[in-house]
Amino acid sequence: MVARNRFLKIRVSEQEKKLFKSGANTSGMNLSVWARQSLALAARKKTIESYRELIQAIYSVQTELNCVGNNINQLTRYAHSKHEQADLVYIKCLLQGMSEKINSLR
Repeated sequence: MVARNRFLKIRVSEQEKKLFKSGANTSGMNLSVWARQSLALAARKKTIESYRELIQAIYSVQTELNCVGNNINQLTRYAHSKHEQADLVYIKCLLQGMSEKINSLR
């Protein structure tokens, strides 16, 4: 069993205290155990929400990188399809757009 030798003091209203005691009684726990479990559960839930936000951000970056990759493929096809010198202004414009997308991911 873990040694519980640290105190955590919090201030609550009389109504909150009654609510917490009721929750503990309903769960068949004393207030201390109920509070520890409730706080731990809330902390894990917040961690899970942060993890979900991170995953969404990663998917967003992946989508942007896929767009940049498609632009590079288009530039390559364009450059290889022309036997004369490729339109450098067009290519520069596309590269600048890709650079701006990459910079926006930072």
